[in-house]
Amino acid sequence: MAALKVGGAGIEADPDRQEHASAFNRWFRKGVDNGLADLEVKAKLTTQSDPDGGYLVPEETEAGIDRVLGTVSTIRSLSRVISISTDTYKKLVNMGGASSGWVGEEEDRPETVTPTLREIVINTGELYAMPASTQKALDDSRIDIAAWLADEVSIEFAEQEGAAFASGDGVKKPRGILSYTAVANASYEWGKLGYIATGAAADFATATASVSPADALIDLYYALKSGYRNGA
Repeated sequence: MAALKVGGAGIEADPDRQEHASAFNRWFRKGVDNGLADLEVKAKLTTQSDPDGGYLVPEETEAGIDRVLGTVSTIRSLSRVISISTDTYKKLVNMGGASSGWVGEEEDRPETVTPTLREIVINTGELYAMPASTQKALDDSRIDIAAWLADEVSIEFAEQEGAAFASGDGVKKPRGILSYTAVANASYEWGKLGYIATGAAADFATATASVSPADALIDLYYALKSGYRNGA
C-alpha cells in the first residue's frame, strides 16, 4: 500500500476527508468499497483508480507513519527531509573555487576567481509496504488501524531506507554512499567518494616515535571542509 501526500501543510477537519477516512477503515477491515474511489475525489485526494493504483492512505494514517518514521529511522535523523510536488528534486551545489586577496586602501582590486556551480538532480523512488494482518485482528473494532499501520509500515520503511542509503544501486531506489567509487581524498573528484587511509591494511599504522595510530582520525576530521567539522 503506497502512501503519497502532495503539498499541504497539515490535517484539516474536512467532513469529506473524515468520511473518506471512515470509508477507508471499513474497506481495510471488511473489503467493502462503499464508494471509496468517489470519496477520494470529494476529499481532494490525488490517487490513481483502484485497479491501477489502489486506495490512497488517509492523511491521518500517513501523518502517523511520517511521525513514527522520523523517530526510528537513523538516516532521517542525519539527513535533510523536504517535501516536493514533482518526481525530481534539483539543487545547485557550490563546488568552491572562489578566491580573494589582501589590498591596500588605494590599490587596485584585480578580478578574483568565480566559484563553480554544479547541479544535482535527484529522481525520487517509490517505497511501498503491504503489511499483513489476521482477519481476527481486523474484525476487532477496538484495534486502531491507523496506529497499527503507522507502526508496521514505519519500521519496514526505516529498514529499507537505511539499506538503500548505505548500499543502494540507484535503480528505483537511492544510490547508497558505499556504491560510489572510492578514491584517496587527495585525488577526489566530483561523483566519487574520498577516503583517508588508516596507514595499514585493515588496521591502523604501527605506533612509532613520529607516528601515532590516531593521526588517521585527526586527518579524517580535517579532511572535511571547515563548515562541516563541527560535531563531526
